[in-house]
Amino acid sequence: MFRAGLGNLDRGIGLYENAHDVAIEGGGSDLFVGARFTWKTFGVRLESVVEEFGPPERIAWSAEAPGVLAYHAWLITPTDTGCHVLTEETQHGILARAGKLLFPSRMGAWHQRWLEGLAERTAPNQA
Repeated sequence: MFRAGLGNLDRGIGLYENAHDVAIEGGGSDLFVGARFTWKTFGVRLESVVEEFGPPERIAWSAEAPGVLAYHAWLITPTDTGCHVLTEETQHGILARAGKLLFPSRMGAWHQRWLEGLAERTAPNQA
């Protein structure tokens, strides 16, 4: 999962169809604890920092923009047939509350598409 996506900005976050203008501070594409990157999702320009990075099991980043503070974590557990991915995101702020109120299913639907895209990319014969 890390080789095919999450540990690399272009192949991980860049694979998320709802992520635009993704760029790591200082260039490059490999992520690490403390890496800073900017991106746009749901029309919001976010500034993110990789807070946890423990390949191949864990990655998490914080994200900030006016009206939103978020934390997105991924836990990857190897299995006999590949891996199990648990992802969780928390959001705080007026913009986050408004988005949940106006579009209650939007975030979950986009994250599901992201997971499905990563699954396709990491399937045998695809990596």
